[in-house]
Amino acid sequence: MASILRTTVLIIILSMLVLELQPAVVVESAFATPLSPCTAPNCTVECKKILKEKFKSAECTTSTPNKCVCFD
Repeated sequence: MASILRTTVLIIILSMLVLELQPAVVVESAFATPLSPCTAPNCTVECKKILKEKFKSAECTTSTPNKCVCFD
């Protein structure tokens, strides 16, 4: 039982260290644009066209079909 507790505490400590050492990604804003069909490559290209140098990332929504969300 003690070894399980030690292992759990060790995993928690290591997880906290890993999360603390990751660089933070700051997103200033996000917006959705219609895109049919929405695929990851198409969404990325469309967002890069719109945001230019402000582009951070893009993804297709799963809750609403044919929507591309752009992050800057």
